[in-house]
Amino acid sequence: MKFSEYLNMYFGFFFASQLCQEFLCVKTFFGSLGFFFTKSVWAVPEQILAAELKTTIESFRVEKIESNEFQGVDNVKIHYLAYRTKNPRGVIALSPGQSEAAIKYIELVYDLRDAGYDIFIIDHRGQGLSGRLLPDSVKSHVLRFDDYVEDFAQFVHKVVQPHRYAKSFLLAHSMGGTIAAEFLFRVPKIFSAVILTAPMLEIDTKGLGYTIAGPIAAVLSAIGRDDKYAPGQKPFDAKAPFVKNTLTSSEARFNLFRDMRIEHPELAVGGATVLWLKNALKFTLELREKNNVFQVPTLLLQAEKDSWVKPGGQNEICKKRSPKFCKVQIVKGSRHEILMERDAIRDQVLKTIDAFIAEVD
Repeated sequence: MKFSEYLNMYFGFFFASQLCQEFLCVKTFFGSLGFFFTKSVWAVPEQILAAELKTTIESFRVEKIESNEFQGVDNVKIHYLAYRTKNPRGVIALSPGQSEAAIKYIELVYDLRDAGYDIFIIDHRGQGLSGRLLPDSVKSHVLRFDDYVEDFAQFVHKVVQPHRYAKSFLLAHSMGGTIAAEFLFRVPKIFSAVILTAPMLEIDTKGLGYTIAGPIAAVLSAIGRDDKYAPGQKPFDAKAPFVKNTLTSSEARFNLFRDMRIEHPELAVGGATVLWLKNALKFTLELREKNNVFQVPTLLLQAEKDSWVKPGGQNEICKKRSPKFCKVQIVKGSRHEILMERDAIRDQVLKTIDAFIAEVD
């Protein structure tokens, strides 16, 4: 077997065109605990989601969602979406996953539209409508993982926190969870509570392990392949079938984000570059060695059937290194994109969050 084939065999499913997402709150946020959960847990069932996305939800987006930006590290444009309510009870800040766009969370924002939160969602650099870092803008690329964290810090301090909300909550998914964890290590108590969905704290390297995957990425970087696709990575494939995806078991929600990127190609992001992979491996390894990353109530939702990130890293940073504040809940049957899952799983996730709310309050 050729060396390149050996790499592709192990990295074949490694960070594909979308690694993703999403939700959060606290009991007092609802005015009363049952505010949100006594209603339909989701606004739009899967069966009619596609139609509603183009009509009711699209009208909501146009009328209610603001689009804005600021200058991040090295003057890269950082885009974000904002939903504002009258007399908000508090705020939710969302940190999406790798390759995601803020607009992917429009269903969630629509679900929460009457709950009384201001909601802000960042597009991390290199994805969504934020500035891209390579001429081939579809490649998922970053010079330094710390740039994500610095951008997010600006987002929190300049966009989210100046309004001095009584309560503030952070929801972070996958790579967004990596960014959030490092930010929280530096500024531990800036949010009232945190919910992480499938945070990328240990990448599933498909049998290689960090001790092999890290050096391979470093060698590829050293020979000048930083801006090339990592082994097994490819451009965004608009024709990728649902049956081959490993992110969600909801065909409706899989199609939702795929179609968004087909209709708006500026949102498309494909596989990760060598430099992204090298940085991600190093950053997550170092993060797992830090103690007391979480110092406010934190719920870590772990996908039972996650083939993108491994539970060991989540358990290490939550149960072992931040046991006082962080707890892990396994989401049975869920793939990586926990809040893009089919309705039955999504319902159970929201019930789990409901229990967390009661504990926090």
